[in-house]
Amino acid sequence: MNLALEFLKGSLKKRMLWSIIGSVSIVFLFTAVVTIVRVRATLIEEKHHEIDAYSEQCTERLSLSINQVREQVKVLDVSLEQSYNLPKGDRRRLTEVKLKESLEGTNDMLKAIWTEWEPQAIDSLDVQMVGSKAASSTGRFSCALFRDAGGVHLKDVSADDDASVFSSEYYSGAKESGAIHTTKPYFDDYAGVNILMISVSAPIKVDGSFKGVVGADVNISSINSTIKSALEEQKGRFFVIDSDQKLLLYDDESKVGKTTAEVLSNGTSRNDEILSAIKDKKTGFYDYYDENGDRFIAHVSEAKIFNEGEVSVIVIPYSFISKTIGEIVGIGLILIVLALSIVYFVTVYIVRRIVLPVEKVTNVLKALGDGDFDKASHVDVKTHDEIETMATSLNSLYDSIEEVAVFAENIGSGKLSVEFKSKGNGDILGNSLIKMREGLVKADEEAKLRKMEDEKQSWIERSVANFGKELRNEHGDTKSFYNNIIRIIVRDLEVNQAALYLINDNDESSKFFEVVACMAWGREKMQKKTFMLEEGLLGACYFEREPIVLTEIPEDYVSITSGLGGANPKVLMLVPLIYNENVIGVVEVASFKVLEDHKKTYLLHVSEIFASTLVSIRVNARTNELLSISQMQAEEMAAQEEEMRQNLEELHATQEEMKRKTQKAELMQQAVEESFISITIDRQFSVVHSNAIGASIIGENALSVAGINLESLVVESDREALRAAVGAALAGRIETVGLTFKGRQGSRHIQATLVAEQEMNSHITIIGYEVR
Repeated sequence: MNLALEFLKGSLKKRMLWSIIGSVSIVFLFTAVVTIVRVRATLIEEKHHEIDAYSEQCTERLSLSINQVREQVKVLDVSLEQSYNLPKGDRRRLTEVKLKESLEGTNDMLKAIWTEWEPQAIDSLDVQMVGSKAASSTGRFSCALFRDAGGVHLKDVSADDDASVFSSEYYSGAKESGAIHTTKPYFDDYAGVNILMISVSAPIKVDGSFKGVVGADVNISSINSTIKSALEEQKGRFFVIDSDQKLLLYDDESKVGKTTAEVLSNGTSRNDEILSAIKDKKTGFYDYYDENGDRFIAHVSEAKIFNEGEVSVIVIPYSFISKTIGEIVGIGLILIVLALSIVYFVTVYIVRRIVLPVEKVTNVLKALGDGDFDKASHVDVKTHDEIETMATSLNSLYDSIEEVAVFAENIGSGKLSVEFKSKGNGDILGNSLIKMREGLVKADEEAKLRKMEDEKQSWIERSVANFGKELRNEHGDTKSFYNNIIRIIVRDLEVNQAALYLINDNDESSKFFEVVACMAWGREKMQKKTFMLEEGLLGACYFEREPIVLTEIPEDYVSITSGLGGANPKVLMLVPLIYNENVIGVVEVASFKVLEDHKKTYLLHVSEIFASTLVSIRVNARTNELLSISQMQAEEMAAQEEEMRQNLEELHATQEEMKRKTQKAELMQQAVEESFISITIDRQFSVVHSNAIGASIIGENALSVAGINLESLVVESDREALRAAVGAALAGRIETVGLTFKGRQGSRHIQATLVAEQEMNSHITIIGYEVR
């Protein structure tokens, strides 16, 4: 506490020095720490993106290789299905040729291509082919070609057992799924080397009937070696895990097939989080500790490489991130020390530049405070900052004292016209002297103002009375009357232009302004005789019901012209003509001179008087017009009655035609209901409604079918076709498909068309007939 008090009592130079250095250092250190923390977070995020990219590259490389094999197997599958178009005696030989050509055209990753056929499926020559290299022990066609250093060779399968083939995953998987099947990685002794392999197989179908499978064996070990080489620089590792938590791919292939708990736990609970993420297929970054206790950054992501439900994991040493962070933090610390040193030297220099001019200002203020004006003088400071401003203000104060003294002497001697400017609201002495002078002048000015106001009021009363007298004179035709009124307004206001706009309300649904009189208006302005109620200033005056005065007028709005040229007016005034709260017109005037208030008042008064006179004139004219209109309307009404009678007759004929079409549509709907199968289902395949024929196909009566899941009644091989047809119908297409139902009385085959109902987009109607 005592140290703080001593600091406050110290010199200005000392306090400024320590205050600036201390506060700047604290702010700088805080900013530096926050920056380093944010840079660290950014670096970690960037490294995460790099790891994620490595993971995607490994996954894509593995998936691309397998997908290429799948495409090749698919092409072979189509080619072998077409073998049935060949003579029976040539089918086995030509199939062998196709397999050999396909294997020779691929790289070493593909180790073998083979095909397995059902008994008697390819050519019904199984008995004659017993003992052939491309036939099993029963003569069933079984052709396998493999690759070694010497080229492509036919494998001798004459001793193979059919039962082991039919129960194998590569055969049964393709047969049961009806699609391309990929086995899990397995080890195979290939030319004396134990390598990791997968088999890709596809079913061979001819006219919908299963005949066998065609497949290929892929060397996964070679792909794994390529991935390990790609991650060698980062010392990373990549592996794939299936839905049973077993390793499908691992850098140490001896551990393929083992569970993640066996291989990845490494005897530490620190790996529990990543094991849980792999099990839950939770994508993200996790810490991983290997068997040596070294820390890794692991990225877990859901993938489909071999089959559904797989997870890919890539692990990179933690030094991949920590090394970069350490370098950034070291550089940051060096920059902090360097910056604080610069702050110290710059602060010392700035404080010295500030304190010396302050001492000069302080000495002058002390002299003025003591009343010793002889010792006070102007301060010469050229620092170009706040201190120079302070010195300038002090010099201004010195000059103000002298000016006030001279002004006071002039007021005392009666010189009221002497100029003196106050320094502002805070200049008490100067403002008091100014108020005193103003009080002496004010009485004379007020007398002059009262006289001017009386003269203006007298002019308003006299001019309004003359205007009213003119309104009471004989009007003659309305055009002359309107022009005379505008002429009087221009004369009394001494304006340059004036115009009278009246609302034409002959059509209540389409009212508009009409120019009925104008004076000294330009040719371009007069070319337009009508204006919409919402248009421009006229519209604003009409809807606001208030006068409008403009002193800033658009250049293209109006121009006052003479023989010597033209120019824009200085003021524009629009006054609405109101009678019984209804606007019936607008008076517009324009002038080079500003309109004085008493002339504006005059225009408001005469507008009120003129509005009532206009109403009387227009009422008389409207009465005559209505008499003429009523006669015309009576003639038109008779013609409309005849036209209405003809329209009623046409409407009756149309209603009869619609009734006949509706009856025909109902009969057609009843015929479909009684002759065809009709079943309505929702998106979940639950039956919503069925006619009696559809219920008999399902095996129920029409009242008890609601709620039954239709998909469960279709044989398994047709369910995919049913789902695809439902999807197409919901997409707005009409789909036809053949379906087989499992009923209580046996299988029932129908040919069905699926249509989505327009009124209930979630319902699909199945219309079809039974195929026997």
